[in-house]
Amino acid sequence: MQPLQGQPLQGQSSQSQQQLASPQTSVDHRHDPSPPARSLFRAILPKPPPSANSLNKRRRLESNEEEEELANTLSPKDLRKTFWTNPASLSLVDWVSVHDNYKSLNVVRPTQGQRRIDVRTRIAAHINSLHPEANWTEETVKSKLQYLRKQYQKAKALFIKADKGNSNSSSSNFSTLRDSALSICPAFEKLDRVYSATSLPVEPSPLSQSTAFVNLETSDSNDDDGDDNDNDDDGADDDYEVGTSILEANNEDDGRVQTAIIKASVAGKKAKERKKPNDAELLKKLLDIFQEERKQWEDRKIEERLWVNERRALIANRENAVCHREHLLFSREVDLYSRQKEMETQKNIEEDRYRLKWRQMEEEKDQYVERCYKEKEEYVKRCYKEKEDYVKEYEKEKKEYVERYEKEKKEYVERYEKEKKEYMERYEKEKKEYMEECCKEKERYVEMCREDE
Repeated sequence: MQPLQGQPLQGQSSQSQQQLASPQTSVDHRHDPSPPARSLFRAILPKPPPSANSLNKRRRLESNEEEEELANTLSPKDLRKTFWTNPASLSLVDWVSVHDNYKSLNVVRPTQGQRRIDVRTRIAAHINSLHPEANWTEETVKSKLQYLRKQYQKAKALFIKADKGNSNSSSSNFSTLRDSALSICPAFEKLDRVYSATSLPVEPSPLSQSTAFVNLETSDSNDDDGDDNDNDDDGADDDYEVGTSILEANNEDDGRVQTAIIKASVAGKKAKERKKPNDAELLKKLLDIFQEERKQWEDRKIEERLWVNERRALIANRENAVCHREHLLFSREVDLYSRQKEMETQKNIEEDRYRLKWRQMEEEKDQYVERCYKEKEEYVKRCYKEKEDYVKEYEKEKKEYVERYEKEKKEYVERYEKEKKEYMERYEKEKKEYMEECCKEKERYVEMCREDE
């Protein structure tokens, strides 16, 4: 902290005297470049009792702050360099962007050698042949595909939000959401041509074929289960096969068997149609519900963050005001101390002058004695008389000078003690008033905290 330089008491300005005499000194809320010695506000204000809601809000805010700090410390290139700038990952994106390749990766009833784990193994071999330094495995391809699908879904959600709010918001907001979506998934347009083509429900193929595809929205959560159930068939097909086997075992009459087979096939097809849900409408409803909940959650999060920022700004302003007030009081105390040092310096100067004059008088005395000894024979009596007169006069002058010096010294000390006492009284008075103001601010802050709770 840089203290204010003190001035002599006689040269004190009227403005500084008015500031010391006024009971309430105006506080400058501007930022003080000098750091405060300590913060009285944090020591005075108590912390409100934590509740469950406040603890949950605090944890959410801390997690949001950590995410913001991570996003601020890393640039978009650093966030995407592990995938979107990797040549092997870009080759995987090019492979998935081909419609036939994506069809082979999402087969409902694959045959031997066409399961997802087999396809991922071939993808890993293909990537390793193009990029020998990659050294990918089937698990690596699986994790990369999951990450690619998640990034596509995030970007797609932003595009949907931008399309819905395009009519109500400005074009800048739309471009911002579009840029955010492309920053999350730069290959969105290339992937959307493949993923959107398979987002609608697809009729399953016969058992001899293996070209039916899984819905994109439902296959995200069931990708891991598909490896274990790759060779399982639909329930309706199982019922159909069991019915036909029973009819063949009881083949007593060809006409009856043929009729029963036709009826069983028709019943199996109707059962399959009844069991097949309308995935498009269901997913659309779920997506609308999720977007509405996410919008409400984002609005609540924004309101909570604004409230916290306002509270922090209010507390920061109060702390700055208290620190500035403390800085003023400390600077005045330093001013008093500097003036005391100046008075002590002036005292030392006066003492040095007196000693110098004393030495000069001693030198003159020696010269006079030498001159008297030279003229001793002629002026013995007169010299002794003059010497005695001179000594008396000197002692008298010395006594007067000492008395005058002691008187001036006493006046200096009394004036200094008086001014010091006045300054200390003013300081204690202002300190008391300041503590009362802080107590009032403390009570008001506690009441505000209780009202907020």
